[in-house]
Amino acid sequence: MAASCNSDQPTEENKNKLSNKLNELKNLQINNAETLNNDSALKEKVENSISSSTELLNNTNGTNSQFMQEIDQLTGIIDEFNAFISRNNTNNNDSQPSENQNPSNRIDKSVLKTKIDKLNEYKVDSEIQKNHSLHSKIIDKANKSQNLYDNENASQSEIDSDIALIDKVLKEAENYKNGNTGTDNPSGEQVPPIPPNFPNFFKQDRTKFNKYPDYASRYTPVKAEDIYKEIYDRTFSVQIYTHVKAENTDVQIDQGTAWVLDYHKSSNDQNKVKLFLATNVHVLGDFSNTMDTKIATSLFPQYSDPTGNTVSGIALGRAENPKFETLPNKTSQTSGNLSYFTNNEKLTQQATGNRNTYWATTYTKAIGKPTLIFAAVDFMKEEALEAYKDKISARIDETLSSKDPNAEYYKTWKTEGKKPHVYVDFAVFSVDIDLSQANDKLKKWVNDSTTAVDNYLKRLKDANNLPNQNKNVSSYMQTLDYVSKYLNPNKHDGDYEYALDSAKNLYIAGYPKADTTKFAHNNPTERNSETLADWYGTKYKDLFAYQSNDHEIQSGSFRINKAWNKPLAGPYGVHYNISFSSLNYGASGSVVYNDFGQIVGVYDSVSTNREDSNDLLGKAGFAPLLQSTDISDLSNSFTSYAYNLIDGTDTNKYPKQKDSYRSNLEKLFPKGFEDGTKKTALFPNGF
Repeated sequence: MAASCNSDQPTEENKNKLSNKLNELKNLQINNAETLNNDSALKEKVENSISSSTELLNNTNGTNSQFMQEIDQLTGIIDEFNAFISRNNTNNNDSQPSENQNPSNRIDKSVLKTKIDKLNEYKVDSEIQKNHSLHSKIIDKANKSQNLYDNENASQSEIDSDIALIDKVLKEAENYKNGNTGTDNPSGEQVPPIPPNFPNFFKQDRTKFNKYPDYASRYTPVKAEDIYKEIYDRTFSVQIYTHVKAENTDVQIDQGTAWVLDYHKSSNDQNKVKLFLATNVHVLGDFSNTMDTKIATSLFPQYSDPTGNTVSGIALGRAENPKFETLPNKTSQTSGNLSYFTNNEKLTQQATGNRNTYWATTYTKAIGKPTLIFAAVDFMKEEALEAYKDKISARIDETLSSKDPNAEYYKTWKTEGKKPHVYVDFAVFSVDIDLSQANDKLKKWVNDSTTAVDNYLKRLKDANNLPNQNKNVSSYMQTLDYVSKYLNPNKHDGDYEYALDSAKNLYIAGYPKADTTKFAHNNPTERNSETLADWYGTKYKDLFAYQSNDHEIQSGSFRINKAWNKPLAGPYGVHYNISFSSLNYGASGSVVYNDFGQIVGVYDSVSTNREDSNDLLGKAGFAPLLQSTDISDLSNSFTSYAYNLIDGTDTNKYPKQKDSYRSNLEKLFPKGFEDGTKKTALFPNGF
């Protein structure tokens, strides 16, 4: 999933990162060509990713956010490829000769060991120890590389990639020891100091973008640890198991974070709970064909997967002993180990489950079949895109022109008459839980999640004042978004009277994945630093997580992604950039709270501009749940119309919107749930 930071030119660092990731994937493809032929779906995905990344590298108009998104997606493909290789090696152990019998298959770790030894030498070097940042980097790299060396399932491509990373660290250490930074002063000559009063031409006064109005004192912030605890209680790590029809096999492809948005408890049996979990569309990219075929065909054809693939299982996971307190940046131990519960026994087996978690996964009859309820795909009426449809179609055509014409999503594009699918990266699926079939641990997880939803709703109800929220209209979310307030500074009636256009703190927590998956949250200790500053010179302690106007809106040159084997163009509407929140891949889909305890969006964009996966000081982004007004781009060439992803049923406020979570509940459950009621936590009087 991609970082959506700025619409400016891509940085050289991101260009290099994408190029390196592309080469890594190409090497995997070359070294495992015969094995890859056994999985046509993965082969297609690899080929498409290589083509897409190559195209972006050659595109002089590519934006930084596009590069970051491509890096994110490429990293996911590489992880999936490595997992496939590992599974294949495991499945063929009995039939293949040993490494001693077949030297061509032997994994060579000798170079890696030599590099690790060199890192360890630098770890105890007294001169290196004077540079705390470099010393920490060397220690971190040595530890991670040692873990890879000790991993019996490590592939040669993983080892080769790690050696390249070690070389970068070693070069930095050598430059430091030689008195050369390797960049601005290769000669080693003394650079004269900058005079103390010399003007900083790059420094800008950005106070107005990082300041609440005086009336914000009427709002009471919620303690960070309380918010993180509430997020933890309502959040799960999710693994999706997909049946690939063409291969007649089940594969675990997708992993992300999902949180309980809403729930329904049966009035006939309190053990029967229907959880409605929110996440990203891209997390559910292979969450295929879960609805009844007739309903899907007549009401939601945009959610169908033409390949006939289906969801064959799901696993819900949670970490032990999470840390909610503020932690130093790059802290690796942010929680205990995860365990999972699944409705598919294959996810508990080494040969067919997730290689990192199968051993901690328990099969249970308590979890039912998951069903897609709402995805923000084609959720606006066609008239909202009428003026831009041809431009979007041309953009998709341009992107697909370099793809394999036999790729499923390419064929879908032609079969559907080149109809563009436009989306926001937000989706909701349901899972039925039977607590009478659950053990105590799973019962606690489910009960804690519904209690967290109740506590959230009660806190908002009891609050005397909440920013940007008319509680007569919505009891559970804002009714005016930050950008609409910013763009209407002279409007002071209704919701605008005491509204805010920025957020000092935003809180995100989920299950990022690097070497292992763990529970982690944003806002490290350095977020309030008196000495660290951004590029403009603003101290971190004075920076807002979401600064006024720090957003972007696509002006028709949409990024092309895919889900359910069809191309998607997005994101539609405004997208928010945030600081101190660069949680790693796997945290995609996490809920975003503001400092007053209101949910404002879903985390969908991770910063890739960092070497350490535990570095949280970078930029990231989230998709808002609400855009309360029509908003145009700077050139007024593209208008994004008002929408509400949770409840867009008010046609006066959202006349161009077609679908939302609430309206889909109405369509999917016209007679109510199994107990005949239409009540949920968000809609206690019925949806």
